[in-house]
Amino acid sequence: GEKTLDPHPTGGEEEDRMAAAVAKGVMPTLGSAGPVLTSCRAMIALLNEDDHTLKVFALENLDKQMDHYWAEVADHIETIEELSEDSKFPNRELAAMVASKVHYHLEQYQESLSYALGAGSLFTGQIHSGKPSQYVFTILAKVIDTYIKERVERSSGSSDLPPVDPRLEAIVESMFNRCFEEGNIRQAIGIALETRRLDKLEECINTSSERAASLNYALEACQKLVTQRQFRNKVLKVLVELYRTLEEPDCQAVCECLMLLDDHASVASQIADLVRAGGEG
Repeated sequence: GEKTLDPHPTGGEEEDRMAAAVAKGVMPTLGSAGPVLTSCRAMIALLNEDDHTLKVFALENLDKQMDHYWAEVADHIETIEELSEDSKFPNRELAAMVASKVHYHLEQYQESLSYALGAGSLFTGQIHSGKPSQYVFTILAKVIDTYIKERVERSSGSSDLPPVDPRLEAIVESMFNRCFEEGNIRQAIGIALETRRLDKLEECINTSSERAASLNYALEACQKLVTQRQFRNKVLKVLVELYRTLEEPDCQAVCECLMLLDDHASVASQIADLVRAGGEG
């Protein structure tokens, strides 16, 4: 009998055909023009190939189509995690990104965050790329929660703790940069206060196109968000100095800050200066 082409090849045949197509550079990616794959089994099989090019190709496709194939990929998460930790594999960050997305879909958010940190610039790059996905928003919320916890622990005098993970710092820095790029100064002020970043609070005000309005918002937010007295006082002192740098210094706001600081002598001095200035006018 004549041989006919099996329209439904077995797993092994499909994987061999896939690997050969990739090697020739003619393999369509998942979800691209052409036949849509109903399974990512062949891509997963490529992860076990010796050729790094095939592994990277598979990871790139799985990364793009994770929303569709995550349940299938989850059965092979250990293979992907091993690649992310293999010092000989040149695309460890990509493997970490794929692992992070699998854990996200499994609702294992702490593990997802851990691998997102390992993805480095591949993750931070998504913060600036158009409209971030729900995955990115979810992990950023975990980043902020973790960063706040670590910053609070270190600012409360626990000197024996190691420095905050620089990878966390890098993601938070990317979040501030996006806020500045898009003019979301209020959001940046909120993050600065919650993460106890006085340097970023000053940058928020100095970056703002409406410094007076941003200062007023920061003062209001400080009273609502900052419950720890010692840090609140530090914020108020910074705000006093910033208010005094305005083209038209807001003496009423300065006095309000000084009263919240219980600095009655400075309040009296400020009022005396106002009276003198009025008399001279």
